[in-house]
Amino acid sequence: MSRPGQLARVSLLLLPSAVVLGPLVGQWVSPDGQRAILAVAFNQPGLIVNTVVYGALTALAATLLGWGLAHLQHLYAPPGRVLLHNLALAPLLMPSFTFAMALIMLFGHSGLAVRAVGLPGGLVYGFVGLTAAGTLARLPIAYLALGHAYRSLDMRVFEAAADLGASNLRVLRSILLPRLSRTLVATGCLIMADTVADLAVPLVLAGDVGTLAARVVEAASGEGDLTMAVAYAAWLLPMGLVLIPLANQLSSHPEATGTTRRPFVRPLDRAGVILLVGGWVTAGLVAVLLVAVVVGSFLTAVGVDARPTLSHFADIVAGSQTRALATSVLTSMLAVPLVMAGVAGLTALVTLGGAPGVRRIFETVAAVPGIVWGLGAFVLVEVARPESWETAPWAHLWGWGALGIILMVHVVRFVPQASGSLLRAAEDAAPQVRDTAVVLGAERAEVARALVVPALRSEWLNAGLVVFARTLTAISSVVLLTNAQVPLLSVRMLVDVEAGRLS
Repeated sequence: MSRPGQLARVSLLLLPSAVVLGPLVGQWVSPDGQRAILAVAFNQPGLIVNTVVYGALTALAATLLGWGLAHLQHLYAPPGRVLLHNLALAPLLMPSFTFAMALIMLFGHSGLAVRAVGLPGGLVYGFVGLTAAGTLARLPIAYLALGHAYRSLDMRVFEAAADLGASNLRVLRSILLPRLSRTLVATGCLIMADTVADLAVPLVLAGDVGTLAARVVEAASGEGDLTMAVAYAAWLLPMGLVLIPLANQLSSHPEATGTTRRPFVRPLDRAGVILLVGGWVTAGLVAVLLVAVVVGSFLTAVGVDARPTLSHFADIVAGSQTRALATSVLTSMLAVPLVMAGVAGLTALVTLGGAPGVRRIFETVAAVPGIVWGLGAFVLVEVARPESWETAPWAHLWGWGALGIILMVHVVRFVPQASGSLLRAAEDAAPQVRDTAVVLGAERAEVARALVVPALRSEWLNAGLVVFARTLTAISSVVLLTNAQVPLLSVRMLVDVEAGRLS
């Protein structure tokens, strides 16, 4: 692929991102924007500190829990192994604030556990609730990342250590930590980047602990102060741009590539029992919170006047929330082909174009927090819409424009993210044979058709399903863009939880 053609394709793929982020950049470099950014640092430093502390605590807790579960699953044979694995992955299927909602239902001021046991209400608000809900919501990220790292280890080393009578502490210090250190740090960075950009959990559980992402929404929609909203986003953006590329850099250099995949199972010793108890306590907590959400959905209200009812499901299926459900599903169904078309273009560009720098560009784009994408689209609409449109006869049709804006945000946000697994699969598709064929004069397109495309078939379906699930449960990137004509169920759920309507 010629360099001009390559640049043209990169520009085409980056154009939607530039359209969405352009208005934000204009606000940041303006005099008012710069004054607002400095005002956040000098007048509200607690917001920045709270955001970093929330992200660091959640990253540390989730990484340690995920590491313990991965270690238990890959070096021991715990009872109920399959159930433990499924419960560890269950949060992937839920909106990010599910556990925050469950904690309020159980331990809030009128929570079920508070009334049953007599505990003081409000224990879950603040850093305790934020860290607990954020950790459980991001547990699958750490569990999957560390599980992949364990599968890449050469298990013969552990067999030799066991034969020589090495203690668990020595195995940890001499074998595991040197091989897993980069993955542990990369996982922590990835979770922290996701946490600092979290909107839903802080809006529900923060209490007096303000965070940057929550203040972006409060300033933009509640206070109508776009300048301050943009300033909060300016402090949030560098965190993602530093943490996610760092995680990618660390994870791109694995410590070990095992030459054997033969399983190695240690008998349950003292350390194994401790991990087993900790793993089942964690999985049990996940199960209890999910059951609490299911039970609460059948109650008229979570509190003193709680009676069984099916009215909430009736509202969703054929009631006031039906439009939100239908719009959410329609938006996701429209977003999947658009996102996958962009993924196909990016994968072809990197695979056929032989341009490693292109991948780094899109990894940087993927590091932009979802709330920043949503705010950029919101500012774009506010700046581009003339005031005369408000009184135009066709003004009611403008609401449907939100659907197009939401789809554009989904495309610019999820194309770089969904491309990751496909690009890794393309790189793993017989790299030596592929490079040799190119050196011998074979066309890159022919090599891709023969070696790369077959390797991507299973990953393609998986990526499409992930995109559908992520767009269906997206909150931070769309919360500012919904309206009465284009409601989304995930945003409606968040609004109801904030208002105390937990059922």
